[in-house]
Parts: sequence; C-alpha cells; structure tokens
Amino acid sequence: SSGINAEWPLGPGEQVQQEIIRDTEQVCGANKMISEKPIRLRLHSTRVPSLTLIDLPGLTRIAVENQPESIVQQIEALVRSYVETPNTIVLAISPGNHDIANSDSIRLAREVDPDGERTLSVVTKVDLMERSTESLELLQGVSVNIKSGQIGVVNRNSDMLQNKVSIKEALHFEEKFFASNFPSLAPIMGTGYLS
Repeated sequence: SSGINAEWPLGPGEQVQQEIIRDTEQVCGANKMISEKPIRLRLHSTRVPSLTLIDLPGLTRIAVENQPESIVQQIEALVRSYVETPNTIVLAISPGNHDIANSDSIRLAREVDPDGERTLSVVTKVDLMERSTESLELLQGVSVNIKSGQIGVVNRNSDMLQNKVSIKEALHFEEKFFASNFPSLAPIMGTGYLS
C-alpha cells in the first residue's frame, strides 16, 4: 500500500506509474504474472472526487513469455470477479485500431451488464484508426450500444514515452488531435472528458 500526495505542481503521472510498477513487480514478479492480491495506491487531492479505481489486467487470448497457458482463464476469472458486482462501473477498454466486434472487454461487459447501464466504453489508439465514416460512427457509439456512451482517447505512444513526453504535453496533443480530426466530437472525447 502506497500513498501519494496529489497536490503536486508537475502532475503525479510519472510518480503514480513508478509506484504501480514497483508494487506490481513486488507482488507479481517481473515475468508478466498476475495476482489476486490488490495493489492499493492512495491519491490525496482536493481536485478529484473520492472514489475507488480498480485497474485490472487486460483480457488476453494467449499466454506470452513465461506465462502458463492457463493465464487467459485466470485473467478472465479475476476481471469477472470485479465486474460482476452490481455497483461497479465497467470501463470496457478496446483499441480503436482493431475491430470492436472482436473486443473481449465489450463481450465481457455485455455478459455482466446486458443493458449497458453501468458500462462505459473507452476506445484507445484513436490516432491509429482510419479516418472514415465507420470510425466516426464508432466514436459516436453507433456500432456499440452502451447507454453510458463511448469515449475515444489518444494515449502516449512508444515514441512519446521514449522521448519523455509529459502527461500534460500528451493531453494537449490529444486535445489538438480530436479538434483537428473529429471536431464535432472533440468536446466529448479525450482523457479529460473521462474525469
């Protein structure tokens, strides 16, 4: 359990990331394993609502490196144990550069929340999507019926991480990206809209 004072002038992103990596390696080792033991990280700030966020491992279809073949089932069982709880808001995160019809997170969200009442779909990698009517309809939520909506985000890519682009700079890039490429949706897209 770690604590971070979020009243920082530069932003806590990198500090939070370092704490999560350190705690994850301490609990799970450095070999991409998972654990049912939660890592608790408390952020204290007067600028954010009081809530509990649970970052679960992403659903996967195959084991990698030293993972056992059963890792696929282990991850789904772990994720399911959290998202089945009726008072949980499910963030179904799917990459925009893959067919959303094949999204395991949307599939699981529909299984545990068939009416889409407590699911919010987040589409990542919007900057890698083809600019088309289909991508616009995807971001408008036409192709995925989720009542709470669908939000597109542009995360820092590997080049940005390697060049140490700050979270603040990445958020500015994301804002400009949506304003230029999806102007009609820009006010309701992006990481800032999630908060």
